Amino acid sequence: MNVNIANYVHFADTLHGEKGTLDIDFMCSHTIWKSKGTIQASQLMLKAFEYWFGPYPFYEDGYKLVETPYLGMEHQSS
Repeated sequence: MNVNIANYVHFADTLHGEKGTLDIDFMCSHTIWKSKGTIQASQLMLKAFEYWFGPYPFYEDGYKLVETPYLGMEHQSS
């Protein structure tokens, strides 16, 4: 289980990938200007990974990226 609590701002987007539409959610706090670049970089990363490794395995859950003040762990659905 992973719990993140902060005064987050939510950005949502979609990616038209190999298995259809992938919902993408970004949660950030005070560094909104950095997050907008992260959205674009994440889209490129997901497209590249799908090209090289096949479809993202969690289309049903979507892709989430949450800003944390620590390096943390990866959790596919956060």
